[in-house]
Amino acid sequence: DRYSQDDGYEAGFNGFWWMVNLLQFLPDMTFTSRKAVHLPQEAETVKMQTSVVVDIQPDESWAEILEFGLLSAEEIALLQSLSLPAPTVGYELQDDDGEIIAEADLAWPLQKQALIIDNQDFTPLFESKGWHVAFGPIDESTLQHLFGGDK
Repeated sequence: DRYSQDDGYEAGFNGFWWMVNLLQFLPDMTFTSRKAVHLPQEAETVKMQTSVVVDIQPDESWAEILEFGLLSAEEIALLQSLSLPAPTVGYELQDDDGEIIAEADLAWPLQKQALIIDNQDFTPLFESKGWHVAFGPIDESTLQHLFGGDK
């Protein structure tokens, strides 16, 4: 800022911005000016995102769900803590002609249990085929309703 008339200033300035453009996408990379460094700084509270460590039990039936990240670690741990088998993610319900008529976010076809998160219009279609359906997020309350029969 101070020596903008000096020889080499423009080349140095261009080099600085070339470097900023090159490195800007690196994690935790910051750039500043001499002025900003010497300005008085106010203390700020830094909010850091923390993650919860969950214990996922390795099981062959969960391998695809884990491999493709179809559910979060917390959701998998919740399902496993309730001793539920691995669900079919994105289960497509078909009519008698084989046409897809509805989709459940999670399904246990052998038990005819389904969890629908977003589209409540699919609930009656599953129920008409003899399925027990819960509508809501993947949480303990919704899963207890689905498998415990609580209303």
